Amino acid sequence: MPFPVSAISRVVSPLLALCVSAGTAQAACEARAAYALLIGINDYEPSGERDLKGPANDTALMKGLLQQRFTIPERNIIAITDEEATHVGIEKAFKDLAARESACDFVYIHYSGHGAQFDNEDKAKQCDREELDQTWVSYGARSKAYSGAEDLNNYDVLDDEINGWLTTLDTDNYVFVSDSCHSGTVFRGEVDGVRSASQYKGRHPLSKAALSCEGDRRGIKIGAARDIEEAIEIRPKLGNDEGRIYGRFTWYWARALEKASPSETWSDIFDRAYALVTTDEGSRRQFPQITGKADRAIFGGAFQEPAQTVQIVGVSEDGRTVTLAAGAVTNMTEGSEFSLFRRGEQANQDLPRLKVAQVDASTSVGEVLQGNFAKGDPVIETRHAYAFDPYRLFIDPSCGGAQIDLEIRSRDRSLFDLLQGSLGELEGFEMAKASGSADMIVCVLRPRKVGGEHVRKAAGDPLPQYFDDADPEVWVVDQGFEPIHERLKLSLRDPKEGVTKLGENLKAYLRGQEVIRFGLNERPGKRPEISLAIALLRETPASACTEGNPCRELPLVGLEDKRYRVFSQVALAELANLRLQNDDILEFRVENKSTSNLYAYVLNISKNLAVNVIYPNPDVDARQEYPNIKPGEERVLDYARWKVESGDEDWFKFIASKSPVDVNVFVRTGLVEYRGSRSLKSPPSALEEILGAALHTRGGLMPTVVEQWFVEQNRVTVE
Repeated sequence: MPFPVSAISRVVSPLLALCVSAGTAQAACEARAAYALLIGINDYEPSGERDLKGPANDTALMKGLLQQRFTIPERNIIAITDEEATHVGIEKAFKDLAARESACDFVYIHYSGHGAQFDNEDKAKQCDREELDQTWVSYGARSKAYSGAEDLNNYDVLDDEINGWLTTLDTDNYVFVSDSCHSGTVFRGEVDGVRSASQYKGRHPLSKAALSCEGDRRGIKIGAARDIEEAIEIRPKLGNDEGRIYGRFTWYWARALEKASPSETWSDIFDRAYALVTTDEGSRRQFPQITGKADRAIFGGAFQEPAQTVQIVGVSEDGRTVTLAAGAVTNMTEGSEFSLFRRGEQANQDLPRLKVAQVDASTSVGEVLQGNFAKGDPVIETRHAYAFDPYRLFIDPSCGGAQIDLEIRSRDRSLFDLLQGSLGELEGFEMAKASGSADMIVCVLRPRKVGGEHVRKAAGDPLPQYFDDADPEVWVVDQGFEPIHERLKLSLRDPKEGVTKLGENLKAYLRGQEVIRFGLNERPGKRPEISLAIALLRETPASACTEGNPCRELPLVGLEDKRYRVFSQVALAELANLRLQNDDILEFRVENKSTSNLYAYVLNISKNLAVNVIYPNPDVDARQEYPNIKPGEERVLDYARWKVESGDEDWFKFIASKSPVDVNVFVRTGLVEYRGSRSLKSPPSALEEILGAALHTRGGLMPTVVEQWFVEQNRVTVE
C-alpha cells in the first residue's frame, strides 16, 4: 500500500462542527431533489483585511462540477460572492435554501473566504465551551459602514449562527464544507494566500443569543483545516491555466469528486482529498477534518461513473478518418470502437462512431463508421479489441466429477443456466467445449466453513466439500481445480447479483492481466539508456543513527518523527530479490543516460489487479512536461514513495517514451469482494483513493520500434 493515507489521525475541532457532513438517522427515504448554496468572498478591503484571490474561482469550480458531474440544475443552485455575501446576505441565502428544500432532498453547502476567531463571551454555552468562537468574515464585516436593519453586516458570522441556520433545514442529508481558516493566531491575515483574518476584538450582538446547537448533530461537515491551522490558497500547475488560484482544499476536493464512482461514500472522497492536501508540497501544512455520518453514498449514488475519454486531435479533409491522442504506449488496439461522448447521455447507435484502423506509438487513426467528428471531440470506448486470444471458459456442472453427486447437483441447474447465458457474452472470453481445453473452469459449490476454514472431504482436496443445505458460491479455478484468484470466489445467495459481479471481476482480471502483458513483446531497435532504481527505506531507531551511519527524515504526513535508513538499492530487474518487511518504504529514482529527452512513468499493479499510476500524480501536477527527464538527469520521483504491507503482491511497471502520454488510461479499480449482499471494495491504497475510478482498457502489443518507447517490470512480495 502506498503512503501516506494509512494511519491518519482525524482530530475534530470546535469549528469542524461547522464543516463536516454527518447525520442523525432520518426516516429512510430516497433523495428527490438536490440543492446547493455556494459562498465565495474575495474582496475584504471594506473589512480592512487582506483580499483573497481564490474564493470566486472556488465558487465557479464547484458550481460547474455540481451542474455537469452531478446534474444539479442551475435553478437549484444559490451562488453569492463578495457584496452579495454580507452577514445579512448569507443569512438570507440560508433562508432561501431552507424554503426550497424538503425532507429527503440533498443539500450541498460550500463556503470559501476568510475565517477568524472571536472572544466567546458566553463560555457556558452548550454548543461551544471554547473561549473563542470560530467565524466567517462576511463581506463588509468590521467596517462599521452599516446601520439599522443591516447593522449585523458589521459583524462576523458566528459558528453557532450557522448551526442554527442548519437546523432550519428539513433534510438531514446535507454536506457542509468550509474552506476557511479556523485560527488566526499565527499569520493574522498578513500573508498572501492564507484564509485567516485577524482575531476580532469587540462585542458581538449575537454572542449571548440563545442559538440552537442541533446543527452540530446533523449532516456531514467538512473543514479545510484544524482549529489551530490556516487554510491555504494555491496556484495549481495546469499548463496554460497556471494563473488561476483556488483554495488548496477546494481544489483537491473538487478533483476527488470529479473522479467519484456511484459506489463510493463521502468518507471515500474525503480520504482521497485528505491524501492530496496533506502531501501538497506547500510550505504550510493543513489537515482537513470530517464529522458526521460520512458512510452515506455520494449524492445517493445517483450519477454516472466518471467518463474516461480520448480526444480527437485531427480530422481528415473528407471527414472519413480521425486522429486520436492515444497509441501503442497507452495500450490502444486496432479494431476497438469508440463513440462520441456527451455528458449525461449513454452511448447509443445514433451517435457518431469510429473504429481504430492504425495504431502508432502515441496516436491512432480511426475510420469514421457514422456521423461527423470535429477536432477536440471526446470519444469513449464502446467495444474493445484485445490483442491476444480470448480466455476460454468452461462451466463444469460436475466440477471435474470430484466429490459431488450429480443428482444432488440438479438443484443447481438454474444457476448453471444463468452463468451460461451471462458469461457467454463477456468481451475477451469465449466458451470452451470441454474442461480440458479451458483456461478457466467455473464451478458452483455449496461449501461450509468450520473455524474459519472450508471443510474438505479429504485432506489436500483443492475444492471444498459440497453441502446440500449450504448457500451456493461460484468459484473460478484452473485445470488443477485450484482457485485462480480469491476475488473470483463469490456468493450466489442472490444469483443475478452474484453472476453480475462475477462478470465484472472476470473483466477486471482480464484487464489487469492485459496491463501486466503490455509492452513485453520483442520489438526491433535499441532500448534507450534510461533506468529505474528502487531504494528500500526501513525505519531505524534514533539511537542507531550516527554521523557515520546517518538516517533520513521523510517529508511525509505521519512520519515526521521517524528516521529511515537506506537498506538496499536495486535496479527494477532485481526488485524481486528484495526481502521486504511490513511498513518498508520504496523510493524510486530515474536516471536518463541517453542523449534525448524521455518521459518516465511508473505503474503499480496490486494483488487484486488494481492498476495505479505512481508517477506522475496528475492531481499534484497536471503539466504534460512534468515527467520529462532530460539527458543526463537523475531524479528522485516526487510523490512516488510506496509503503508496503504484509501480504502485498505487487507488480511495478516502468514506461519510458520519447513523447508524453496519458498513462491514466491504464488505471483500473481491480477485482471487488462480494459476499452476497453488497460489493466490498478492495482495501484502498492511497493512490487508488487519489486517482479514483478506472478507465476501460485499450490493450495492445503494437510493433512500433523500441527507440520510441519501452516497458520494464518486476514483481515483489511482502511476507
